[in-house]
Amino acid sequence: MIAGASEAMERGHQERLAPMAAEVMAEAGLGFAELGKIAVTLGPGSFTGLRVGLAFAKGLHLATDAPLAGVGTLAALAMSAGDGGVRAGVIDARRGLVYLQAFEGETPLTAPEVLALEEAVLRLARGAPGQLRLVGPGAPLLGAVLRHAVVNDLAAPDLAALGRLAERAAPDPDLRPLYLRGIEARPMAPASLRPATRRDGAALAEVHATAFEAPWRDQEILRFAEDRGGYALVAEAERRIVGFILCRAIAGEAEVLTLAVRPEHRRKGIAAALVEAAARVAARASAVMFLEVAADNPGAVALYEKAGFAAAGRRAGYYGRPSGGAVDAIVMRRALNS
Repeated sequence: MIAGASEAMERGHQERLAPMAAEVMAEAGLGFAELGKIAVTLGPGSFTGLRVGLAFAKGLHLATDAPLAGVGTLAALAMSAGDGGVRAGVIDARRGLVYLQAFEGETPLTAPEVLALEEAVLRLARGAPGQLRLVGPGAPLLGAVLRHAVVNDLAAPDLAALGRLAERAAPDPDLRPLYLRGIEARPMAPASLRPATRRDGAALAEVHATAFEAPWRDQEILRFAEDRGGYALVAEAERRIVGFILCRAIAGEAEVLTLAVRPEHRRKGIAAALVEAAARVAARASAVMFLEVAADNPGAVALYEKAGFAAAGRRAGYYGRPSGGAVDAIVMRRALNS
C-alpha cells in the first residue's frame, strides 16, 4: 500500500471525504486520472455513512472512468484479521443486535445477517469449531460469551484487506448499499418557526455544516442576518434547531441567501415551510424574490419550483467545490404578493 488514511467520524462525512481522498492521492504522488479501480464498502453500516461513501465513489467513477467495485463491510472486516481459520466480521447494530458474517479462509460460511446476540453466539458455536477470530466494532459483544475466540475490535476494515478484496471484485457501476433491516425512524415532532436570535449562531452553523461542503461559520450567518435588510428564520423540533433560512430584502427585492435542514428532518416539509415563511416576510416590502441553487442539486431545484420559483438565468461555474471543479448556479425568481 503506497498511501492511506482513515478517520473515525460520527458526522461530517460529506464535507471531509473528498479532501481526504485528495490528500491521499497527493501523498501517493498520483493524479486521479491514474486510478485503476475505485472500491467502496457497501454495508451494513450507518445509513448516512453508506450513502455518502457510495455517492462519492460513483461520482469519482463518473469523473475518472475508473472501474467501480463494491465490497461487503463484514467481509472486509473478516479479511482484516490475517489468513486462514474461521473469521467473523461483527458490527454492533444496537438494541441487542449485531451484523454478522462468518468465513473460513475467504469462503463465506454465512450470508450477511442481523441477529440477536444470543442467536449470533449459537450460530458461531455451531458453525465454527476450533479457533475463531471475531473482527470489528461489535466483536467484544460476542467475545464476552465466546471465551475461546480471539477478539479484534477494529473500528473499520484494514485498507490493504479492502484493496485485496476489491482487486478481485467484478466492476459494477450500479452499486447499491446493503441494508439488513429497515431504517428505524422515530416520528418527528412538528417543527415550529420563529425569528433567529444571536444566541442561535452556533446551532445555525452546525445545521449549515450538515448540508454544505463549505459551511458558513456562525459569525458569517449572524452578520448576514443583522445587515441591512437581513433576516433569518429557524425551525425547531424536539427542543433543538433543525433548520433555518437566511434572507435579505433591499430596495423592493428579496433574496434567499441559504437554506439548510438537518438530514434526519428532511422530507418532512420543513424546508418548504421555511421558504413560505420567508416569502411572507419579504412580501411586506418586496415585489420579487430571487435565489441561486447549484445545478447539480435537483432536489433543491424541485423544492423551489414547487414553492413557485422559476428559472430566470444561469451563472456558469458559480459554485466552486472543495473537492475540485465548479458547478453552475441556476438563478430562480418568484413574484411576491405585496
